[in-house]
Amino acid sequence: MVKINIKRAGSGLATSAQTTLTSTALSISMIVTEAVVSLYTVVARISKMSEISQSSIRSIVVVICLLPFVLWIPDIISLIFSWGWIYIGAVNIIHIYSSFRAFRILPTGPAMSIYYTYPILSAILAFIILGRKLTFWSVVGILLAFIGVIMMGQIQTNNNADSQDSPTISTTNLGISGIQDPTKLDINTEGIIWALIAALTEALIYIYVVSGSSIYNNFFILMIALYFWPAGFGVGQILTQNEAPIFSDSVGFLAGANLFLGVGGMTVQNGLARLMTTGSYLSFSYLGVVFGYIYGLLMGDSVVTEEIIASALILGGSLLGGAGY
Repeated sequence: MVKINIKRAGSGLATSAQTTLTSTALSISMIVTEAVVSLYTVVARISKMSEISQSSIRSIVVVICLLPFVLWIPDIISLIFSWGWIYIGAVNIIHIYSSFRAFRILPTGPAMSIYYTYPILSAILAFIILGRKLTFWSVVGILLAFIGVIMMGQIQTNNNADSQDSPTISTTNLGISGIQDPTKLDINTEGIIWALIAALTEALIYIYVVSGSSIYNNFFILMIALYFWPAGFGVGQILTQNEAPIFSDSVGFLAGANLFLGVGGMTVQNGLARLMTTGSYLSFSYLGVVFGYIYGLLMGDSVVTEEIIASALILGGSLLGGAGY
Protein backbone atom coordinates (compact mmCIF):
# COMPACT_ATOMS: atom_id res chain seq x y z
CA MET A 1 0.00 0.00 0.00
CA VAL A 2 2.85 2.35 0.85
CA LYS A 3 4.57 1.51 -2.43
CA ILE A 4 1.42 2.41 -4.37
CA ASN A 5 1.19 5.79 -2.61
CA ILE A 6 4.85 6.48 -3.29
CA LYS A 7 4.36 5.52 -6.91
CA ARG A 8 1.37 7.80 -7.21
CA ALA A 9 3.23 10.64 -5.53
CA GLY A 10 6.17 10.13 -7.85
CA SER A 11 3.84 10.10 -10.82
CA GLY A 12 2.27 13.37 -9.66
CA LEU A 13 5.68 15.02 -9.31
CA ALA A 14 6.70 13.80 -12.76
CA THR A 15 3.49 15.16 -14.28
CA SER A 16 4.00 18.51 -12.54
CA ALA A 17 7.60 18.71 -13.74
CA GLN A 18 6.53 17.82 -17.26
CA THR A 19 3.83 20.50 -17.21
CA THR A 20 6.32 23.11 -15.97
CA LEU A 21 8.81 22.09 -18.65
CA THR A 22 6.15 22.31 -21.36
CA SER A 23 5.00 25.72 -20.12
CA THR A 24 8.59 26.98 -20.08
CA ALA A 25 9.23 25.66 -23.57
CA LEU A 26 6.09 27.35 -24.89
CA SER A 27 7.06 30.63 -23.23
CA ILE A 28 10.56 30.55 -24.71
CA SER A 29 9.16 29.62 -28.11
CA MET A 30 6.73 32.54 -27.98
CA ILE A 31 9.47 35.00 -27.01
CA VAL A 32 11.73 33.84 -29.84
CA THR A 33 8.85 33.89 -32.32
CA GLU A 34 7.89 37.46 -31.41
CA ALA A 35 11.52 38.54 -31.69
CA VAL A 36 11.74 37.04 -35.17
CA VAL A 37 8.35 38.19 -36.50
CA SER A 38 9.00 41.72 -35.22
CA LEU A 39 11.90 41.91 -37.66
CA TYR A 40 9.23 42.83 -40.22
CA THR A 41 9.61 46.38 -38.91
CA VAL A 42 13.27 46.31 -39.90
CA VAL A 43 12.50 44.89 -43.35
CA ALA A 44 9.94 47.62 -44.01
CA ARG A 45 12.46 50.33 -43.17
CA ILE A 46 15.55 49.07 -44.96
CA SER A 47 13.85 47.93 -48.18
CA LYS A 48 14.28 50.32 -51.10
CA MET A 49 11.00 49.24 -52.64
CA SER A 50 7.70 51.07 -52.18
CA GLU A 51 5.27 49.80 -49.60
CA ILE A 52 2.83 48.60 -52.26
CA SER A 53 5.55 46.46 -53.86
CA GLN A 54 6.50 45.07 -50.46
CA SER A 55 2.84 44.21 -49.84
CA SER A 56 2.59 42.54 -53.25
CA ILE A 57 5.64 40.34 -52.73
CA ARG A 58 4.48 39.28 -49.27
CA SER A 59 1.06 38.25 -50.61
CA ILE A 60 2.50 36.35 -53.57
CA VAL A 61 4.99 34.43 -51.41
CA VAL A 62 2.28 33.41 -48.91
CA VAL A 63 -0.06 32.15 -51.65
CA ILE A 64 2.66 30.23 -53.50
CA CYS A 65 3.70 28.47 -50.30
CA LEU A 66 0.26 27.72 -48.83
CA LEU A 67 -2.11 27.29 -51.79
CA PRO A 68 -1.15 23.59 -52.28
CA PHE A 69 -2.51 22.86 -48.78
CA VAL A 70 -6.08 23.92 -49.70
CA LEU A 71 -6.44 22.53 -53.23
CA TRP A 72 -8.10 19.41 -51.77
CA ILE A 73 -11.19 21.42 -50.74
CA PRO A 74 -14.03 20.56 -53.19
CA ASP A 75 -15.50 24.09 -53.32
CA ILE A 76 -12.22 26.05 -53.15
CA ILE A 77 -12.92 27.83 -56.46
CA SER A 78 -16.33 29.08 -55.33
CA LEU A 79 -14.79 30.22 -52.05
CA ILE A 80 -12.06 32.16 -53.83
CA PHE A 81 -14.61 34.04 -55.96
CA SER A 82 -17.07 34.62 -53.11
CA TRP A 83 -17.75 38.18 -52.00
CA GLY A 84 -16.52 37.30 -48.51
CA TRP A 85 -13.05 36.37 -49.74
CA ILE A 86 -12.89 39.41 -52.01
CA TYR A 87 -13.84 41.60 -49.03
CA ILE A 88 -11.34 40.08 -46.61
CA GLY A 89 -8.63 40.21 -49.28
CA ALA A 90 -9.32 43.91 -49.92
CA VAL A 91 -9.17 44.67 -46.19
CA ASN A 92 -5.94 42.69 -45.85
CA ILE A 93 -4.12 44.50 -48.66
CA ILE A 94 -4.95 47.78 -46.91
CA HIS A 95 -3.75 46.23 -43.66
CA ILE A 96 -0.42 45.09 -45.10
CA TYR A 97 0.23 48.38 -46.87
CA SER A 98 -0.66 50.54 -43.87
CA SER A 99 1.54 48.40 -41.60
CA PHE A 100 4.57 48.76 -43.86
CA ARG A 101 3.88 52.48 -44.31
CA ALA A 102 3.66 53.09 -40.55
CA PHE A 103 6.81 51.07 -39.86
CA ARG A 104 8.71 53.10 -42.46
CA ILE A 105 7.53 56.52 -41.27
CA LEU A 106 7.46 56.25 -37.48
CA PRO A 107 10.12 55.15 -35.02
CA THR A 108 9.64 51.41 -34.62
CA GLY A 109 8.58 51.31 -30.95
CA PRO A 110 5.81 53.93 -31.24
CA ALA A 111 4.59 52.38 -34.51
CA MET A 112 4.27 48.96 -32.88
CA SER A 113 2.59 50.46 -29.81
CA ILE A 114 -0.13 52.15 -31.83
CA TYR A 115 -0.60 49.05 -33.98
CA TYR A 116 -1.25 47.01 -30.83
CA THR A 117 -4.46 48.94 -30.20
CA TYR A 118 -6.14 46.32 -32.40
CA PRO A 119 -7.45 44.28 -29.42
CA ILE A 120 -9.20 47.45 -28.22
CA LEU A 121 -10.66 48.12 -31.66
CA SER A 122 -11.68 44.46 -31.94
CA ALA A 123 -13.55 44.68 -28.62
CA ILE A 124 -15.33 47.87 -29.74
CA LEU A 125 -16.30 46.39 -33.11
CA ALA A 126 -17.44 43.16 -31.44
CA PHE A 127 -19.68 45.29 -29.20
CA ILE A 128 -21.11 47.25 -32.15
CA ILE A 129 -21.38 44.50 -34.77
CA LEU A 130 -21.65 41.24 -32.83
CA GLY A 131 -23.48 42.54 -29.76
CA ARG A 132 -20.83 41.38 -27.32
CA LYS A 133 -20.74 43.02 -23.91
CA LEU A 134 -18.12 45.48 -22.71
CA THR A 135 -17.15 44.99 -19.08
CA PHE A 136 -16.17 47.79 -16.73
CA TRP A 137 -12.50 46.91 -17.15
CA SER A 138 -12.91 46.85 -20.92
CA VAL A 139 -14.12 50.45 -20.82
CA VAL A 140 -11.25 51.41 -18.51
CA GLY A 141 -8.81 49.75 -20.91
CA ILE A 142 -10.29 51.56 -23.89
CA LEU A 143 -9.89 54.90 -22.12
CA LEU A 144 -6.29 54.14 -21.10
CA ALA A 145 -5.36 53.12 -24.65
CA PHE A 146 -7.05 56.21 -26.06
CA ILE A 147 -5.07 58.44 -23.69
CA GLY A 148 -1.89 56.59 -24.68
CA VAL A 149 -2.51 57.10 -28.40
CA ILE A 150 -3.24 60.81 -27.91
CA MET A 151 -0.08 61.14 -25.82
CA MET A 152 2.00 59.27 -28.40
CA GLY A 153 0.60 61.44 -31.17
CA GLN A 154 1.55 64.60 -29.30
CA ILE A 155 5.06 63.28 -28.66
CA GLN A 156 5.62 62.40 -32.31
CA THR A 157 4.23 65.75 -33.47
CA ASN A 158 6.56 67.58 -31.07
CA ASN A 159 9.50 65.47 -32.21
CA ASN A 160 8.73 66.36 -35.79
CA ALA A 161 8.44 70.07 -34.97
CA ASP A 162 11.76 70.00 -33.13
CA SER A 163 13.57 68.63 -36.16
CA GLN A 164 15.02 71.41 -38.32
CA ASP A 165 14.86 69.42 -41.52
CA SER A 166 11.85 67.21 -40.82
CA PRO A 167 9.97 66.49 -44.08
CA THR A 168 6.26 66.84 -44.58
CA ILE A 169 4.28 64.54 -46.74
CA SER A 170 1.04 64.56 -48.68
CA THR A 171 -1.50 61.91 -47.82
CA THR A 172 -2.16 61.54 -51.55
CA ASN A 173 1.42 60.43 -52.14
CA LEU A 174 1.70 56.66 -51.77
CA GLY A 175 5.32 56.35 -52.88
CA ILE A 176 8.53 56.44 -50.92
CA SER A 177 9.50 60.09 -51.26
CA GLY A 178 7.96 62.88 -49.21
CA ILE A 179 6.63 66.12 -50.68
CA GLN A 180 8.03 69.25 -49.14
CA ASP A 181 4.84 71.20 -48.49
CA PRO A 182 4.10 72.86 -45.14
CA THR A 183 0.34 72.78 -45.81
CA LYS A 184 0.32 68.98 -45.68
CA LEU A 185 0.38 66.61 -42.73
CA ASP A 186 3.74 66.27 -41.03
CA ILE A 187 5.27 62.88 -41.62
CA ASN A 188 4.85 61.61 -38.04
CA THR A 189 1.15 62.49 -37.98
CA GLU A 190 0.67 60.54 -41.18
CA GLY A 191 2.57 57.62 -39.66
CA ILE A 192 0.21 57.57 -36.67
CA ILE A 193 -2.79 57.56 -39.01
CA TRP A 194 -1.37 54.63 -40.98
CA ALA A 195 -0.64 52.70 -37.75
CA LEU A 196 -4.24 53.21 -36.62
CA ILE A 197 -5.51 52.06 -40.04
CA ALA A 198 -3.36 48.94 -39.67
CA ALA A 199 -4.90 48.28 -36.24
CA LEU A 200 -8.44 48.93 -37.50
CA THR A 201 -8.08 46.59 -40.49
CA GLU A 202 -6.66 43.90 -38.21
CA ALA A 203 -9.77 44.29 -36.06
CA LEU A 204 -12.07 44.14 -39.11
CA ILE A 205 -10.40 40.90 -40.21
CA TYR A 206 -10.91 39.45 -36.72
CA ILE A 207 -14.61 40.38 -36.72
CA TYR A 208 -15.10 38.80 -40.14
CA VAL A 209 -13.36 35.57 -39.14
CA VAL A 210 -15.12 35.06 -35.78
CA SER A 211 -18.53 35.84 -37.27
CA GLY A 212 -17.98 33.64 -40.32
CA SER A 213 -17.74 29.96 -41.07
CA SER A 214 -15.83 27.49 -38.90
CA ILE A 215 -13.82 26.73 -42.03
CA TYR A 216 -11.49 29.52 -40.94
CA ASN A 217 -10.34 27.37 -38.05
CA ASN A 218 -8.10 25.81 -40.68
CA PHE A 219 -4.96 27.95 -40.73
CA PHE A 220 -4.18 27.33 -44.40
CA ILE A 221 -7.69 28.23 -45.56
CA LEU A 222 -7.61 31.42 -43.50
CA MET A 223 -4.26 32.45 -44.99
CA ILE A 224 -5.42 31.84 -48.56
CA ALA A 225 -8.62 33.78 -47.86
CA LEU A 226 -6.52 36.69 -46.63
CA TYR A 227 -3.83 36.67 -49.30
CA PHE A 228 -5.25 35.25 -52.55
CA TRP A 229 -6.73 38.47 -53.94
CA PRO A 230 -3.89 40.65 -52.62
CA ALA A 231 -1.53 38.27 -54.45
CA GLY A 232 -3.55 38.69 -57.64
CA PHE A 233 -3.38 42.45 -57.23
CA GLY A 234 0.33 42.11 -56.50
CA VAL A 235 1.05 40.28 -59.75
CA GLY A 236 -0.63 43.05 -61.71
CA GLN A 237 1.16 45.73 -59.71
CA ILE A 238 4.58 44.16 -60.23
CA LEU A 239 4.02 43.75 -63.97
CA THR A 240 3.22 47.44 -64.28
CA GLN A 241 5.54 48.88 -61.62
CA ASN A 242 8.30 51.33 -62.46
CA GLU A 243 10.80 50.18 -59.88
CA ALA A 244 12.72 47.83 -62.16
CA PRO A 245 16.24 48.90 -61.05
CA ILE A 246 15.27 48.63 -57.38
CA PHE A 247 13.13 45.55 -57.91
CA SER A 248 15.93 43.44 -59.37
CA ASP A 249 18.09 44.11 -56.30
CA SER A 250 15.35 43.69 -53.69
CA VAL A 251 13.01 40.91 -54.81
CA GLY A 252 15.23 38.08 -53.58
CA PHE A 253 15.71 39.70 -50.19
CA LEU A 254 12.00 40.47 -49.76
CA ALA A 255 10.90 37.05 -50.97
CA GLY A 256 13.28 35.36 -48.54
CA ALA A 257 12.25 37.64 -45.66
CA ASN A 258 8.56 36.96 -46.30
CA LEU A 259 9.16 33.23 -46.61
CA PHE A 260 10.96 33.17 -43.27
CA LEU A 261 9.15 35.89 -41.32
CA GLY A 262 5.77 35.67 -43.02
CA VAL A 263 5.01 32.07 -43.87
CA GLY A 264 7.29 30.57 -41.23
CA GLY A 265 6.49 33.09 -38.51
CA MET A 266 2.72 32.98 -39.00
CA THR A 267 2.73 29.18 -39.09
CA VAL A 268 4.64 28.97 -35.80
CA GLN A 269 2.41 31.63 -34.23
CA ASN A 270 -0.67 29.65 -35.25
CA GLY A 271 0.74 26.50 -33.69
CA LEU A 272 1.59 28.26 -30.44
CA ALA A 273 -1.85 29.92 -30.31
CA ARG A 274 -3.44 26.48 -30.37
CA LEU A 275 -1.22 25.21 -27.55
CA MET A 276 -1.50 28.21 -25.22
CA THR A 277 -4.44 29.84 -23.49
CA THR A 278 -5.75 32.99 -25.17
CA GLY A 279 -4.63 35.19 -22.28
CA SER A 280 -1.10 33.79 -22.24
CA TYR A 281 -0.75 34.04 -26.01
CA LEU A 282 -1.92 37.67 -26.13
CA SER A 283 0.31 38.63 -23.20
CA PHE A 284 3.39 37.26 -24.94
CA SER A 285 2.38 38.79 -28.27
CA TYR A 286 2.75 42.26 -26.73
CA LEU A 287 6.48 41.58 -26.54
CA GLY A 288 6.42 42.66 -30.18
CA VAL A 289 6.37 46.25 -28.88
CA VAL A 290 9.42 45.61 -26.70
CA PHE A 291 11.34 44.16 -29.64
CA GLY A 292 10.12 47.09 -31.74
CA TYR A 293 11.87 49.48 -29.36
CA ILE A 294 14.99 47.30 -29.31
CA TYR A 295 15.21 47.15 -33.10
CA GLY A 296 14.47 50.86 -33.31
CA LEU A 297 17.38 51.64 -31.00
CA LEU A 298 19.65 49.44 -33.12
CA MET A 299 18.57 51.42 -36.18
CA GLY A 300 19.26 54.76 -34.52
CA ASP A 301 15.84 55.73 -33.10
CA SER A 302 15.89 57.89 -30.00
CA VAL A 303 13.55 56.96 -27.16
CA VAL A 304 12.19 59.41 -24.58
CA THR A 305 10.55 58.58 -21.27
CA GLU A 306 7.20 59.94 -22.44
CA GLU A 307 7.13 57.39 -25.29
CA ILE A 308 7.61 54.54 -22.82
CA ILE A 309 4.77 55.88 -20.66
CA ALA A 310 2.47 56.25 -23.67
CA SER A 311 3.31 52.73 -24.84
CA ALA A 312 2.62 51.37 -21.34
CA LEU A 313 -0.80 53.08 -21.34
CA ILE A 314 -1.61 51.63 -24.77
CA LEU A 315 -0.49 48.10 -23.88
CA GLY A 316 -2.11 48.15 -20.44
CA GLY A 317 -5.32 49.43 -21.96
CA SER A 318 -5.21 46.79 -24.68
CA LEU A 319 -4.70 44.02 -22.12
CA LEU A 320 -7.69 45.25 -20.12
CA GLY A 321 -9.96 46.32 -22.94
CA GLY A 322 -9.17 43.50 -25.28
CA ALA A 323 -9.25 40.67 -22.75
CA GLY A 324 -11.37 37.93 -24.18
CA TYR A 325 -12.00 39.78 -27.44
